[in-house]
Amino acid sequence: MNFKVKIQKLGKVHLPDEIIALLNISKQKNKSRVEFFIHNADIVIRKFDYLRVIKGIEPITRNIDRYGYIIIPKQIREKLSLREGDYLEIHKRRDTIVMKKTLNKTNSVKKCLVTGEESEDNFEFLNGKLILSKEGVGQLISEIESKFLYKNKSESY
Repeated sequence: MNFKVKIQKLGKVHLPDEIIALLNISKQKNKSRVEFFIHNADIVIRKFDYLRVIKGIEPITRNIDRYGYIIIPKQIREKLSLREGDYLEIHKRRDTIVMKKTLNKTNSVKKCLVTGEESEDNFEFLNGKLILSKEGVGQLISEIESKFLYKNKSESY
């Protein structure tokens, strides 16, 4: 089970519900703490357990909010050169979740806003806010032309 997520402002990432369930974490306040560490070039996340804390070593922990968002700690983002807009691939390894930076978001299914077609080949506009298939682009262009271009031409005569 692999997922790809985009890093948002200030290192915010949305964890899919399936991943949260694998970590056996509740989204309720104060019950969703996880700890972070780096292994090779991967970010490893696991459910925080006070019993595992080694005296004198303060783990890097964060809460998952009720919507499934988590903030990747700044020191981890800096160490791994993670920036807003980068993509992370998420998968499960034993009792942990591993996030690895990926160069792009290939293999992600994108749903066309106009046709509803789901495909990896759909186009992204406005920094990923608008996703269109080839057919969706054609339909949108036709509608824009009919509402704006032809209307303006008839007004000028």
